[in-house]
Amino acid sequence: MPDVTATTPGRGQAKPRHARRWLGRGVYALLDQGLYAAGNFAVQVLLARLLPEADYGAFAAGYALLILFGAVHTSFLTEPMLVFGSGRYRPRLPAYLHQLLRSHLKLTAGFAAAMLACAALAYSAQQAALAEALAAFSVAQLLILLPWMLRDAAYVESNPRCAAIASGLYCLTLFAGLTVVQLTGTLRIASAVAVMAAASAVASAYLIPALRIPLKPPHALPHRFRPALARHRRYGKWAAPTNLIRFLPEHFPFLILPYLLSYADNGGYKAMNNLTVPFILLIASMSALTLPVLVRRLQEPGFNRLLTGLTLGVALPPLICWPLIAGLADWHIPLIYGGKYLDDTHLLWILGIIPAVAAVHTLLHAAFKAAEQPRRVFPCAVAACLVLLTACWPMTHTFGLTGMALTVLASHLAQAIVALVLIRKLHHPPVANA
Repeated sequence: MPDVTATTPGRGQAKPRHARRWLGRGVYALLDQGLYAAGNFAVQVLLARLLPEADYGAFAAGYALLILFGAVHTSFLTEPMLVFGSGRYRPRLPAYLHQLLRSHLKLTAGFAAAMLACAALAYSAQQAALAEALAAFSVAQLLILLPWMLRDAAYVESNPRCAAIASGLYCLTLFAGLTVVQLTGTLRIASAVAVMAAASAVASAYLIPALRIPLKPPHALPHRFRPALARHRRYGKWAAPTNLIRFLPEHFPFLILPYLLSYADNGGYKAMNNLTVPFILLIASMSALTLPVLVRRLQEPGFNRLLTGLTLGVALPPLICWPLIAGLADWHIPLIYGGKYLDDTHLLWILGIIPAVAAVHTLLHAAFKAAEQPRRVFPCAVAACLVLLTACWPMTHTFGLTGMALTVLASHLAQAIVALVLIRKLHHPPVANA
């Protein structure tokens, strides 16, 4: 007769070990996004403090264009990697990542040409600060976008520890570089972008060997992954227009505010929005961490309960912090920005609630992606886009920056509502027969 008492303790210990493992992964995911966000936040704060407000507004416009190209990069490389790398190509992950690295180089070369063309147009229009920002980002984006993809590749392996170490290296290098340019009196848009690129290069130099990505695979290897790249293109056909439209609520204001109001107003809006960025990055991190889990749990009972729990868990922290960030603005804004942008602190009561709403639609979008149905994200993005483009001009014209903030919040709410409607139509796996 089997010794039941001998096997029961092992089974009982499995769940605590599993829980501790997921707790550790969650901590590393928080460290990853926290450190990466801290570094980028330091760049934003330093430039907001030391640059003229108009120059900081020009930097915000150039950075928004970088994010626009980053949305395309994510659509064709990172998002499908999280789906296909967690399933179809997991046994050959290092070689698969090598092919994505080659695709990254080709894609960012096209981005560089487009940004240089935009810089030339800005220079011809006598907008020297904007031209400087665009030219700097055109060169740096090859390095800046690379750790975005490689850090998410660590989540495919369920190893956010790698991503956290890379973000730590990025943060340390960034702080050291910013200290040097500040002490030498060379801080300006171009030097700040160069420091961001150098820090990204250090993070990537760690991640490539840590993820065992071969730099010189066999010559026949690219042919083996032609079906994978074709799947990426098919996925990207839906994901790219969706992400480009989703780009609008978060970054469109920085492109349009200089024309609706001024570069100085753009700088003020950007300064307030900076305080919500760590939460947005945290939400993106948790989405990347949970997407491989959702892929593997899609065909199991209890998927809906899992999705609901994850969504609530990600949405609650920014919702709890919202009144603290907005209510204490008169105390922390002077400390952060050296007495600048005090007239814009009221925006935090609107912008501060956006991360909680974004958490809802981001986790629901992760469920669509896990089911290899990115097309369901598209109508969510269209709803947000329609609200933003319809209301941004009259609201900004009437209420200034407050009107723009309200419009952005409304666009996120529209996206979340449509996602909640569509999630009911997601395929439910059949319950296994007893």
